[in-house]
Amino acid sequence: MAQQDLLLPWLSVIDNVCLASRLNGKKVDDVTHQKALVLLDQVGLANKATARPAELSGGQRQRVALARTLMQNKPVVLMDEPFSALDAVTRHKLQELAADLLKDKTVLLITHDPQEACAWENKSW
Repeated sequence: MAQQDLLLPWLSVIDNVCLASRLNGKKVDDVTHQKALVLLDQVGLANKATARPAELSGGQRQRVALARTLMQNKPVVLMDEPFSALDAVTRHKLQELAADLLKDKTVLLITHDPQEACAWENKSW
């Protein structure tokens, strides 16, 4: 997950979340679509599933990028300042969500926030 959201402007939010499936040659079936909707709900954007990235704030775009990263379910996750565009309350909520969903993964987190680094270091993964 890059510091910039890197969303494709011509795709809807849900299509951006499902992008990895499409790039891997997989059909976005009902199961994949439902998983993406659950992730969007968890990041607080289920009501924006059909919106385009240009219709979203910077923080909303960052939340879509996080949902897209979590959707991939890879064993190693690289995150470069993933919460930098978020307000403090949303940042904490999404850090907890990411920590929970990535608990069995190897996470390389780049951050300039010492408190954020300590919080992730103290997770029991």
